[in-house]
Amino acid sequence: MRICIPSADREAGGSKTFRAQWRNWLTQQGIDWTDNPEADNYDILFVNAWQTPYPVVYRHKMRLPRMRVVQRVDGAGKDYGRTDLSDAMQYAVNSLADFTIFQSEYSRISTREKYHVITQDGPVIYNPVDTDCFTPEGEKLLPPADKPRFMTVIWSPNRRKGAWRLPILAKENPDFEFIFIGNAEFEAIPANLIIFEAMQHSELASILRSGDVFLNLSENDPCPNIVLEAMASGLPVLYMPGGGTPEL
Repeated sequence: MRICIPSADREAGGSKTFRAQWRNWLTQQGIDWTDNPEADNYDILFVNAWQTPYPVVYRHKMRLPRMRVVQRVDGAGKDYGRTDLSDAMQYAVNSLADFTIFQSEYSRISTREKYHVITQDGPVIYNPVDTDCFTPEGEKLLPPADKPRFMTVIWSPNRRKGAWRLPILAKENPDFEFIFIGNAEFEAIPANLIIFEAMQHSELASILRSGDVFLNLSENDPCPNIVLEAMASGLPVLYMPGGGTPEL
């Protein structure tokens, strides 16, 4: 069996993490895979939400009649603030899918009931975690703090990811230390808010282990990888009451 797992035009965030981990696992299991949909032959074309365009999926489904299309659905773009044509694109791709996978029960609800983006049903398979990397044991990037330390990781500048809340929380809670890792622009940074740029997973695991609580500020996130990674690192999670996080 050979699997094609195309890369997105701009690999980033949770979908990048998922693809990288799955490709590594397939290699470890001796299962042949390619990231090139133009390859001569493969048995499964695995597409993520809207990230492989409909014309590409259609062309290769016609070119390889025995090939099957599996679509992995995270959530409705509209549900977490996208204003582009992502939902229309994943709706179109779902019409070509032979099998549909949802990241969470909330992912299924948001795309099939809340916004009617996906017509097919299918099983829930939660995002994986590299538990060799994300574990409570191991090196800590930060020294112990003299106050409770809250960790937040946000890659996307999307407002519904909630980075804008951090300076407010930090200012209102001077007895806590807040650590932010990711991409955001803050107009004012209180003294108890410490900012780190996005980092590699090995560094991220070390800095998560340095905290006391993980603070997840995203709204309607279908299955946030970072929440799973924080839990695997031994952190309790304080979260916004929505999306797929309560399931996790």
